Amino acid sequence: MIRRLLITLLLAIYPLMLMAQERIYIQTDRNTYVPNDTIWFRAHLVDAATNLPSTSKHYPKNRSRYVYVELYDVKADTLVERTMIRRNDDGVFANAIPLKKTLHEGLYMLVAYTRYMLNFPETMFAYREIEIVKRR
Repeated sequence: MIRRLLITLLLAIYPLMLMAQERIYIQTDRNTYVPNDTIWFRAHLVDAATNLPSTSKHYPKNRSRYVYVELYDVKADTLVERTMIRRNDDGVFANAIPLKKTLHEGLYMLVAYTRYMLNFPETMFAYREIEIVKRR
């Protein structure tokens, strides 16, 4: 009985494992910011099957055209900001998040993903730790 259940489960999951997936990486201009500053970032989308970046002329045209980037306050476990970025003609995802001057000091997390990635575990998203400090 357990063997049949495991085989059924594997047969259900195997096609998902074979599906071409996207990988994403996020790059910021620095790691430490002050309130009222701006986080400049780029998201790098890569086809997991071919390792081609979205900036390649051979990148599959049917892949995600938008990347979602969210800024979370780690301590309060709350969403601070969310932005949706469209891929430009060169395949680049770049934008900025202006920080409010009311933000408190602490650790924040940038999270980047595509809508397609929502079909898979959140471990496939890109994460980048950001620190907000007050001016001394």
